[in-house]
Amino acid sequence: MIKTKHCQHCGKEMASNAAPCAHCGRAFAARPKVDVLDQVAAVRSALSDKYEIVAEIGQGGNATVYQAIQKNLDRKVALKVLLPGLVSDQGYNERFHLEARAIAKLRHPNIVTIYDEGTEQGIHFIAMEFLEGKDLHHLVKEKGSLEIREAVVMAKCIASALDYAHSYNIVHRDVKSSNIIMTSTRTAVLTDFGIAQSGAGEEHSKSGSLLGTPEFMSPEQAGGKPLGPATDFYSLGVVLYHTLSGQYPFQGESPITTIHKILYEKPVPLGRLVDLPPELELAIERCLARDPAERVQDGKELIAFLNRVRSDRTARTPKKESGKPAPESGKIPPRTSPQSGKVTVEQASPKTSEMPIPGRANGKRRGLVRAALVAMVVTLVLTGYVAWDRLPGAYAVTRIEHAPPAPLPERRLVPYLIGATKEEAIKLLNREGLELGNISVVAIPDSAKRGKVDSQRPTHGAVAKPGSTVDLLIGE
Repeated sequence: MIKTKHCQHCGKEMASNAAPCAHCGRAFAARPKVDVLDQVAAVRSALSDKYEIVAEIGQGGNATVYQAIQKNLDRKVALKVLLPGLVSDQGYNERFHLEARAIAKLRHPNIVTIYDEGTEQGIHFIAMEFLEGKDLHHLVKEKGSLEIREAVVMAKCIASALDYAHSYNIVHRDVKSSNIIMTSTRTAVLTDFGIAQSGAGEEHSKSGSLLGTPEFMSPEQAGGKPLGPATDFYSLGVVLYHTLSGQYPFQGESPITTIHKILYEKPVPLGRLVDLPPELELAIERCLARDPAERVQDGKELIAFLNRVRSDRTARTPKKESGKPAPESGKIPPRTSPQSGKVTVEQASPKTSEMPIPGRANGKRRGLVRAALVAMVVTLVLTGYVAWDRLPGAYAVTRIEHAPPAPLPERRLVPYLIGATKEEAIKLLNREGLELGNISVVAIPDSAKRGKVDSQRPTHGAVAKPGSTVDLLIGE
């Protein structure tokens, strides 16, 4: 098996002997060479009072993760240990411990739980919940994509986790497929807050540097601008795009070209790559809006979008540009006319023996039906009419032109307005191309809710045409 490592700059995986990085071309920082066995021995020795190292799980750009046993509680943990060569790097050191401080206060079923962190004999470590399962990146790599239902459930879990983290003023800044663990119970858990931004405007990067994974960066992140919660929802939109299609909205030959595409190009609409419910396609479009103000603003809004996705649309159907589709039951495979380049599909006639007509004159009736159908077909052919609707019990000829898919009709989803002031509600409605309708006032004993929207019609998540109005009930 080929040994691999991750670039400390772009995070890409490559052969362990590659220098410089095979993807971004940047040189690796000089680090003392540490034998793997010596490194494990050092970790075992330093943490032997608290933890028993069981096995190495994996290695990223700045840390090695081990499966371990917390001795005093006899429980499995994932032990994240900073790489020896980065201990002297103040930036990596600070960000490593920031991760523990950022999420230790968080208690959410879709966010990994931190148990302990610290430094022992020069070994910097974080002990966290051990999750049985695989990360989303490897699942997509194995399957090619996930089913719609599974992807929607995943997105709801992560949207809820982000909403909770944002309530603590924590912006993850590195939401990506490899930082989402799908557990054995198919629950999605968000991990790796190592480059999270905590507090108003607090930055944890060197001036002029970009932190994050290029393919999942929002335009404002790629442009080095201030970040807010909307950047995490952009990245979650990229995760959904990647999960459903196996492709990224933007990907170049190097991180620089990827960032250029993010800043100046538009992604291929996901509906051209796979068959999706329109509600899901719209939700992803809103997540990937270039302007942060045009995106979903919180997890509740995104979940409202995803709740509109029809539960019966579970199968993801790739749209293939070429190749012969497999013949369906009762159909003759398509054949191509060499002159026109058009595809002709012929529908096989159902067997009459499988469609008995009750009564004594079954034979005569079948004969009359056949004669009538033949007469209809002959008439249509003579008049030069091409039948597009299938005729029961007959051969219907359908000609399919290679035309681009028709654009989806304009539609808007009513935003969540409960708790907003009148002015805030108007802004949210205008952002969706909707208008404020009738306003009713109701007496409310809770003074904190006065002057705010108590209910709305239509409810949030409803599909509306541009220019539609929304009625509000405001507390007084």
